[in-house]
This record gives sequence, structure tokens and C-alpha cells, in this order.
Amino acid sequence: MLKKIILTLVTILFLNSCAISKINYNQNRLTLQIGEKSLLLNTILVHKSINNFSSLFIYKNILRLKEGNIIVYEDAKTDLSYEFSPPTTTILRVVFEARSAVMIYANSNLYAFRVTLNNGNILNVIAQQDETQSLQLIYGMSNKQLNATLQQLDPNVQTFSYREAMTLSSTSDASLTKWDTRKVHFYPLVIPLSFSPGL
Repeated sequence: MLKKIILTLVTILFLNSCAISKINYNQNRLTLQIGEKSLLLNTILVHKSINNFSSLFIYKNILRLKEGNIIVYEDAKTDLSYEFSPPTTTILRVVFEARSAVMIYANSNLYAFRVTLNNGNILNVIAQQDETQSLQLIYGMSNKQLNATLQQLDPNVQTFSYREAMTLSSTSDASLTKWDTRKVHFYPLVIPLSFSPGL
């Protein structure tokens, strides 16, 4: 009997740890998912761009929400022979050139951060990273929007009432990440993929 209980608990923990989390953007539809729960944000594409650092590609979409403010969705993918080196928190601190990046939520490889920029402004960032070769970011949500998003994905989430985060209203200054060759190759944010030797 005790063995069955232990086996059941282990199975539940394993299934919870394997819950799917992802962010997907396709034709003005931004979808966030944690396990069985998903949330669709209808957006309007304002601008898109691609940056190529040979070992890293940044796909950036500036989107307008129905509330009128702008959010930025970035999909960073390494070349097949490279991978991200530092943890997500460090990557955010580096690419936003921020004072700090504090994780306030984590579930199935989907995270929410409060990033304090060098000018003192607070930025809400959702990050999803379930492998070493891909990192997705959404930033620019207000506290209310972030709380509502997380609550729809996870009914057990505790809302927060920190100092209000900045929102983005202009496309000209919406892109706040500062990816560059020095950070990518010499910090480094990405390193050659380490292959395990064959048996």
C-alpha cells in the first residue's frame, strides 16, 4: 500500500514537472500556454525585424494590444551548433543592460520577471525557456495586464502590487533589449554546443 502511494506521488510530481509551457506568435495571435491552460492575445502587428549575429537570430515583433499599449515579443534562437550559456535571469540583466532582474513567478519553464532598468523604470517581462537554444520574451505589460495574464494561465498564482511597471506607447522607443555582437560572442551569451562523447 505504501509503495502504491509513493509511486502515485512520484508520478504526479513527474507529470507536473513535464507540463508544457510555450509562447507562440502567428498572424497577430499571441498564445501563452501552461499545461492545459492557454491564453490568446489578439494583437496588431506594428513592426517586425530580424537581427542576425551568425550564432544567434532575434525575431522581434512590436505588437499593439486592444488596451492600446504596445508590447514586444522577441524570439531568440541560436544556431544549431550553439546554445545559451548563462541562466535566464542573467541574460535579461545583460540584454536590457539592467540594474537587476528579479523572478516573481515560475511554472513549467514560463517565468515572470521585474526588470529594473538603468534609468530606474520597472519593466514586466515574461520569459519562456525550456531548452538551451531558444528564449522567448514578452515585455511592456502593465501590472494589471501581467496579473490578469498569469491568473488566466494559473488560477493559483498570487497577484502582486509592486510599484507600477512602465508601459510602452510609442513604436520608436518600444524595443528595449540591446542585443549586440559584443554581448552575444564576447560576454558570451551563447557558446558552442557541447556534445557528449559517444560510447
